[in-house]
Amino acid sequence: MSEINLIYTSLKLLEFAIFLLFGYIISKSPKHYWKYAIFPIAVFAIVEGLRFGREIDYNEYYFRYINIGQNFNSEDYEFIFKLICYTCYNIGIPYYLFIFFQSAFLIFCTFLFIKRYKQAIQYVLPLVLFELYGNNMFIRWYLAFSFFLLFLHYYLERKTYKSLFFIVITCLTHIGFTTLLPFIALHKLLSKKGIPPKISVPLFLVTLFVSNLSYLNFIVTFSNILLKLGLGSIDPRLNLYLNSTEDIISGNFGNIGVINLTISNSIRLAIAYIPAMLWGLKCMKKYHEGIFIYNLFVIGAIVSPLFLKVEILNRLSGVLVFFYSICGGILFFHAFKNIQRLRTPIKAIMLISYLCALWPNVSIAIRDNLRDNQMLFIWDAHGRNYLNTFRKE
Repeated sequence: MSEINLIYTSLKLLEFAIFLLFGYIISKSPKHYWKYAIFPIAVFAIVEGLRFGREIDYNEYYFRYINIGQNFNSEDYEFIFKLICYTCYNIGIPYYLFIFFQSAFLIFCTFLFIKRYKQAIQYVLPLVLFELYGNNMFIRWYLAFSFFLLFLHYYLERKTYKSLFFIVITCLTHIGFTTLLPFIALHKLLSKKGIPPKISVPLFLVTLFVSNLSYLNFIVTFSNILLKLGLGSIDPRLNLYLNSTEDIISGNFGNIGVINLTISNSIRLAIAYIPAMLWGLKCMKKYHEGIFIYNLFVIGAIVSPLFLKVEILNRLSGVLVFFYSICGGILFFHAFKNIQRLRTPIKAIMLISYLCALWPNVSIAIRDNLRDNQMLFIWDAHGRNYLNTFRKE
């Protein structure tokens, strides 16, 4: 094991341990939520925000950050994203600190949103860590997701003007978030009744073990309808996405292409998600807007095995599956709180499901298939601003 590998593994495991520890501390002292939350927030910002050259976006966006900073209209991106980059560049914030602040903002917004579940945060917080893993790859998307969490926070609190402000900011940071607006439009419907497990579980198993990319062909038809309705004229990038639907679902649009789940990962997902589908609804009904959050998770779980295969669509399902951290965490909270009342088989299922949900945080830290240049931190940059090996030529 190289020194770079050792440092990366140690910091990732430390980050996971901090999330476990402070999840427990906060759950025992919920009145001091922000006092203790600052520790995992700081650790996440440092470990994730000071990664150097991580994935393609980090290296590509360096040039976009510089271009926008020097000439606001040099890049064809959404207004708020350009405004943030332009402002940060011109007040002297170097690119690596822009990434640091973006990561810090993301985890702060996450803590603000999950504060309503602070009694169960011991189990919610460790699951959150992996659900934010996509931030390593999709910088602009997760910057927009931060604003989306602020929108959802105020929307569920019935603070209309603040929620309207943040949904506009969200879409003006990444136009792709307009695809999530139908879920908001259907909020009343999705808040009344949870998707029955007898429907959701079989559908999930089909998409997880049986489906292939041909199942996504309906999206092409839907995109053509939207184009005919003139939605492509709203924004140039939205028009590009709608016109590129066939390439998107074939994996030819974007940097990563098609991603295939291994059978072991598919089994792990099934063990982690199915208990939350079966029993999570009963627990979520006890919480404000719990049914709505549960339905978002279930929809995300069903589509994620398909959407995970394709980079662009993976971003959409990642937002929905994020809510597993809440549904799953609350289920485990209630299950382990009342562990003595559960039958032995259910106890075993809950324990195995929880371990399967936590395992990615460990596997990401100890996996041995990463090259050294995939595990660098800013102190390994040695004057570099990006890695050529990750740039898309």
